[in-house]
Amino acid sequence: MQPKQYQHKDFYLCAYLLVHKCILLKHERTGNSTTFTFQDTPELRCLVNDYYSMKGNTEPLAYSANIRSLKSIIHSNNASETLSTIVTEELNNEFNNNSNGKL
Repeated sequence: MQPKQYQHKDFYLCAYLLVHKCILLKHERTGNSTTFTFQDTPELRCLVNDYYSMKGNTEPLAYSANIRSLKSIIHSNNASETLSTIVTEELNNEFNNNSNGKL
């Protein structure tokens, strides 16, 4: 049985959803537009409502890293590169840049 899917073209909403650990199933590029498909859950629907009602909040560096990750995915020619690898690398780089290696 296929999980329910939630599709959207709002790039920044999708980055917000990724910060909150929503599962990106796939993305489809058509011309200049990309449609992102997530696993649909009640939590995802609440996050979407919070985002559009300006009640949502997130950690700015994680949001920024996910924006860059989505851009990498959209512009990547390497289909085997996975989202989790990109996000992990971006977050690690962001952490290392901001903490200068200090814990």
